[in-house]
Amino acid sequence: MIEKKVVYIGYAPLTTKTATDFFIDKLIDRKVKIEYWDLTSIYFPNLTLLNTLDYEWIKKISSLKELKVLLKLQNSDNIYFINFPYEWRVLDLFLILTKFKLTINIIAKGMIPLPSWKENSSYIKTITFNKLNRFFKNKIALIFKLFGFVKSFDNIYYAGEAALKIVGIGYKKDINTAKLIPINSSDYDIFLINSEAEDVIKTRYIVFLDEYFPYHPDFEMLGIPTIESEKYYSALNRFFQEIEDKLKLKIVIAAHPKAILYTKRDFFNGRTVLFNQTASLVRHCEFAIAHMSTSISYAVLNKKPVLFSLSNDLSKKMALQSLIISFMANQLKSNVVNIDSEFNIDLITPLDELSYDNYKYRYLTNKNTENHLSSDLFINSIF
Repeated sequence: MIEKKVVYIGYAPLTTKTATDFFIDKLIDRKVKIEYWDLTSIYFPNLTLLNTLDYEWIKKISSLKELKVLLKLQNSDNIYFINFPYEWRVLDLFLILTKFKLTINIIAKGMIPLPSWKENSSYIKTITFNKLNRFFKNKIALIFKLFGFVKSFDNIYYAGEAALKIVGIGYKKDINTAKLIPINSSDYDIFLINSEAEDVIKTRYIVFLDEYFPYHPDFEMLGIPTIESEKYYSALNRFFQEIEDKLKLKIVIAAHPKAILYTKRDFFNGRTVLFNQTASLVRHCEFAIAHMSTSISYAVLNKKPVLFSLSNDLSKKMALQSLIISFMANQLKSNVVNIDSEFNIDLITPLDELSYDNYKYRYLTNKNTENHLSSDLFINSIF
């Protein structure tokens, strides 16, 4: 008899962070048989990520034909988790999943504030062929879902009400038919776990929530143009120096976990750069400087002021990301600074408690899960 297992299907290599975020490590601890089906070579063949894992239970699949053969060999009671949203790019995959009548689940968390179509009008006006192409292809994907040619998700694990949109195109149909299981965002769980974390800096400081903008692999995956590296880091360091001189506080860099180049070169003029310590760094900082990182959640949860930042190059070349930065700042009633301009101390203002609480429950947690670890909720829902 073929053994039952939990199968994750992803279109990016499995990393240490992904294994933690989607509770794979907890299932392994419980001796649950799992597999990760890696479709990277089908959808993003040139993608490489930092801290990728390599275990015998990771199956690298090079074609959809190979996937079909593999599905025919599976136990019908397998539990499947899809590690990406539904959209035109994976329509062919979802047609296969529908044909095999699989019960499919998704873990929806990590949502950030996104402007509506109306608020996004300035970005929409900059029409390009790629935007139009994606728009019409996603309309086709939506039609396939609405008319039942591809199945909706059966179970949605969600962190905050806004995270339901992460399900993808046609998410409103999914949330009307799926079982909705509340959990917390990964950042919220880390916040709980690190509630007693020590201050690793031992002096007053400001934290920069790095996003690795010029080199972020997700932008390459999605075909999003990025900004010029030398110009960005030069402006950032000049801006940091001005803040340090005026406030007499040093700036510490909370490095993005995918910032592999930071291990090979000094991008921040000798400033302290720390990986995997963002929760602790934000907990003990005076305030945070950010673009649009999900780690802004640590500032929200620890009630720390946030100063959002843009640059001339960022505004020009990454219009949507710039719009999101301004929108996030508005959601938290915080200010936005242009790092190419002179720093004004008055931009650092006290936080708005109500806006922070609204953010918490829309994007980070649910009122009936906020005092529980998601891993416990997840395990209990499966067994």
